Amino acid sequence: MIETVPRRLKPSTVETIRGQLEFQRSDRPVAFAFHFSQLEDRGMPVDYADVENLTEREADSVRHLLASSIAYGRGRIRRAQALAISLNGGKPEQQNDEWQIRVKQLEEALADLCAAFGLTPPL
Repeated sequence: MIETVPRRLKPSTVETIRGQLEFQRSDRPVAFAFHFSQLEDRGMPVDYADVENLTEREADSVRHLLASSIAYGRGRIRRAQALAISLNGGKPEQQNDEWQIRVKQLEEALADLCAAFGLTPPL
């Protein structure tokens, strides 16, 4: 069995990672089962203790998951900004506030995870 060493992550980081893992479990079950086989075998929802006790391999997988989510969110923000360009000089509407907040949360979680596990941020 793989040994886990609990690392101290911020509560906001734990919540962000837990939410991302739950989303991956429902949206991409094959990838989730491959990268997080212990969580998948258990068949229960991901809880805070699971996130706090990530193995090195799982932490690396989460690192890439967060980086992918950040890249997707940044693309959504850019797309919304491009669609908001108006030729009549009007002010663009800020409909992408939710994505800006979400990307900020993901960036903070990625930085905290990398600091806790001594990983290099991929972005």
